Amino acid sequence: MTLTILLLCYKLTGTDFNNFFLHFVLVAMKWLDNQQLVQQLIKLLSPTTESSRHANAAQLLCDIIKSAREFRITCTERIDPDPILNSLES
Repeated sequence: MTLTILLLCYKLTGTDFNNFFLHFVLVAMKWLDNQQLVQQLIKLLSPTTESSRHANAAQLLCDIIKSAREFRITCTERIDPDPILNSLES
């Protein structure tokens, strides 16, 4: 369902797919940053958190950093800074 809506929006805008995809990714990243994803994951690193939740949060933080840095390196378009990566690196 979500992919169908995404493709419909792409067809309605008439832009090329790379620009549309980059815009979608940046909007999603800004939304996740506004939801304080990084801060919530860091709270799960508390010693009082269940070990499986702690491990999942740590792995997700590592994956976010890795993916964001790889995206920044491989992206051929000029993009705005990744708000989630900025939150993690600050």
